[in-house]
Amino acid sequence: MRDEARQLLRRAGFLTRRRKSGLFTLRVVSGWCIFFHRGCVLEQAGRMEGDRLRYKPTECALFPLEQNPRGEWFVRQKNYGREDWDLFCLDPASSARKASESLREELALAERWEASGMGSLPAEDL
Repeated sequence: MRDEARQLLRRAGFLTRRRKSGLFTLRVVSGWCIFFHRGCVLEQAGRMEGDRLRYKPTECALFPLEQNPRGEWFVRQKNYGREDWDLFCLDPASSARKASESLREELALAERWEASGMGSLPAEDL
C-alpha cells in the first residue's frame, strides 16, 4: 500500500460512511482508492492465490459495471451518461477487446449478485 493510504487505514479504517447501492464505499486518498498501489492490492493478492476477485468488495469487483436507477446493468465508460472519471479503463478506445470478453468475470459476478437479491455476496463467492 502507499504510505499515505496505510496511515489513513490505521487511523480511520478503509470504509467511509457514504453508501452507494446500499453498500459503504471505500476511502479515497489523493484521488485514488485506498487499496490502489500500482493497481489494486486486493486484486494482486487474490491473483496470487488464483482468484483475482477473491478479496475485492462486491462493488469494486463489479467495476466498471453498474446498475442504473431502473436496475439495468451498463458499463461505465468515458463520455457516457454522467461519467466524470477520466480513467483509461473507462475509455472504449483504449482496447480492441469487447467488454463482453474483457469483463467476463465481472459479468458472471453481476449475475450471481443479482440472483442473490441484490445484497452483498458471501466472501467465498467473490
